[in-house]
Amino acid sequence: MKPLHARTYQALTLVLSLILLALIGKFFIGSNTSTAEDGRQAISLTANEAALIRSDMRLFLTAVQGITQGIAEDDMAKVAEAAKEIGSDQNRAAPITLMAKLPPEFRKLDFALHGEFEVIATQAEADDKAALLGLLSNILQRCNRCHEGFTLKTE
Repeated sequence: MKPLHARTYQALTLVLSLILLALIGKFFIGSNTSTAEDGRQAISLTANEAALIRSDMRLFLTAVQGITQGIAEDDMAKVAEAAKEIGSDQNRAAPITLMAKLPPEFRKLDFALHGEFEVIATQAEADDKAALLGLLSNILQRCNRCHEGFTLKTE
């Protein structure tokens, strides 16, 4: 028979493993949503978490405005600068507790948006306005898809 401390460690390891699996499952699968009156997924967040997401959305709009202004002025350096401000290389990682509350589709749209801004920053060097406008159109389609599918609800 195993000593008591060995069985205790074994049980503790099992419990901690189950907790870790539950947290990982919550992060990748679960979310804190309900259906809003208008049919969108309502994501339940604290006021601070909702403010963080809304702040990120305003940064998206600021970047889109800077990109369109740069294209209109034929200033590709301005386009690249505006896109880099919100690109995926920026260190704006959301808290893991917030990420766990967000539905996977929402997170996927967010990550894709940041990545597309990086592509715009890179493509600005090619000075291809048509390609830049196509990429910007993709970004706005993702924004629309997110706003059509989700709403934030503060707890």
